[in-house]
Amino acid sequence: MAMTFDRHPSRVVRPDKAPPLLMTKEQRLEAFERAGINAVAFVRFTWSCRSGIPRRFVRAVLRRLAPRLRSMVGANFLFGPRPQW
Repeated sequence: MAMTFDRHPSRVVRPDKAPPLLMTKEQRLEAFERAGINAVAFVRFTWSCRSGIPRRFVRAVLRRLAPRLRSMVGANFLFGPRPQW
C-alpha cells in the first residue's frame, strides 16, 4: 500500500512557490501498479494537516491505513510544521 497526498502540500502552504507536478494522479496510480503496489490512499492535504502534531497524523491517518507500517520518504522530506531533526 502507498499513501500520497491528493495535491502537493506546497499548493496549500505556499501556492506561489509550489513546484510543478512530476506526474498526474493517473500516472502515479500507474507507477504504483507497475511497482507492485495494489492499494493507494490519496489523503487530502489541508491547513489542519499542516498545523497538526505529527503524532496525531500518524495515529489518525497512517495507523488506519497500514497497521504494520514501513515508510519511505524523499530527500527533502519534512514531517510536521517545525521538524526537530
